[in-house]
Amino acid sequence: MQKIWDFNGGIHPEQNKTQSTQQAIITAPLPSQLIIPLQQHIGNTSKPCVKIGDKVKKGQLISEAQGPISVSVHAPTSGIIQDICESKVAHPSALTDICLTIEPDGNDEWLSAPLDRDYSKLTVKEILHIVRESGIAGM
Repeated sequence: MQKIWDFNGGIHPEQNKTQSTQQAIITAPLPSQLIIPLQQHIGNTSKPCVKIGDKVKKGQLISEAQGPISVSVHAPTSGIIQDICESKVAHPSALTDICLTIEPDGNDEWLSAPLDRDYSKLTVKEILHIVRESGIAGM
């Protein structure tokens, strides 16, 4: 069995846990801009299928998978495509990658999805295509 060693010192900031327990949970407002990276995991960067100025709806395909290890990306809300460019992404090294910038319209309007698919009548290849196009990555 390994012994856990303790040491003196270190930083011990205040916990401040009671600050958030005193207020009600609220829905976060939409930001004025959403920057969506087109590389969502270790695979290839997806290819934008929208242009600057296009109006998109929540759930709409905005970038298509490229290659065997890639996923499609969908709009997180409705709005206007403002830019397609290199932007900083959520990475410890502050790397940049190709991103889409959406200016939300405040409507959060969903794209209507086809509900008439009976998965039991689809082939394995068709199901895998739907999963891939849905932006699902990993297990």
